[in-house]
Amino acid sequence: MVHFFFSFIALIRAEDDTAAENDKALDREFHCKVRTCPKGQHLMRNPSFQNRAKGCPAMANDIMGGLMGGGGGGPMPSEACIAREICYQTCGKQSVECDRVWNKVQKKHCGSNQMCRLQLMLAANIRVPEQNLEECDIYEQFQKEACVCVDDAKKDDHIIEAVEALYSRAPKVKKEKLDANGKLSESGRKAILDKWSDNHRELFYVLPMKYWKNVKIIKRIEKADPSKAFKSPLGAKDKKEDSDSDSDKKEEL
Repeated sequence: MVHFFFSFIALIRAEDDTAAENDKALDREFHCKVRTCPKGQHLMRNPSFQNRAKGCPAMANDIMGGLMGGGGGGPMPSEACIAREICYQTCGKQSVECDRVWNKVQKKHCGSNQMCRLQLMLAANIRVPEQNLEECDIYEQFQKEACVCVDDAKKDDHIIEAVEALYSRAPKVKKEKLDANGKLSESGRKAILDKWSDNHRELFYVLPMKYWKNVKIIKRIEKADPSKAFKSPLGAKDKKEDSDSDSDKKEEL
């Protein structure tokens, strides 16, 4: 990890590198193997799967400010850090699709400040170096765990089962969305299928992210602060985002 980090620092400092070349080097994209199903079946969310995410930890130290003079960008974009991980867990999403969205977020958050992008890259790292697991290992592991192949004739019933399972994880959401038997109403079922039957892949990205602050729907995995090896104080930490409350997004599902 540290070797990787300082390799990029060296890249940024190189006198013969242009700003465009540096920016391109920070656009990390991974073309991981996509899981597929036999003909007549769909790759769909396993109802028993629970989304989980590390997110971006609040940094104890401003790594870029300490080493290079000025981090920039403000607090970590917590929602976007989690969104990339949820994207990797979404059946049928390609890893490169998730990576490209994340790269756009970095650029929007940091502007032209490449030091800020480096700090984001370090904070949002989803690989597990101590287990020799890189991005594609993580992606393929999640796709295997989160997804099942479903016959075309059973697709709509499976969508509803997976939605009900997700809502059931959080008591407040369950009470709001499901009846006493833990089922969607007929009107709720129809609304979901009318909108999402032919786009179930996107449904199971949008739905967890609607509740991204709810730790019962997206379980948080403890992640070490990657900046603790450095001594430059950041000052105020990020506001804690995790809660058992609903997201303030109002998109109907």
